Amino acid sequence: MAPTDMETYREGRRQATDAADAIRAALACLGLPERVRGGVRPMVTHSGRPYLHLGMVRADVAKLMAQSINAPPRADLTPREPLRGLWGAGFVCGEQGEEACGGCGAGGVAMR
Repeated sequence: MAPTDMETYREGRRQATDAADAIRAALACLGLPERVRGGVRPMVTHSGRPYLHLGMVRADVAKLMAQSINAPPRADLTPREPLRGLWGAGFVCGEQGEEACGGCGAGGVAMR
């Protein structure tokens, strides 16, 4: 049975919201302020496809994001139960080992 348009939209919205939450958590763990994280917004097309709008990002912030994406996994970060989110991905932050740390400043994020 094919999903209805509203079911498709709701599923797309859930996926986009989960992805936005995951990106915001990662940005918080990098120590970026709320004004940067607030630019991340979930979006859904009319067909129900999930997207993220990242907003305008300063060049230095974009460079930090790129460096974090390209960084090798850190041995001091331990796997935890994944957050509800994008493809079951979970974040573990810094030395405190807290998921979605909210900006602990420990300087690390692992995605599994």
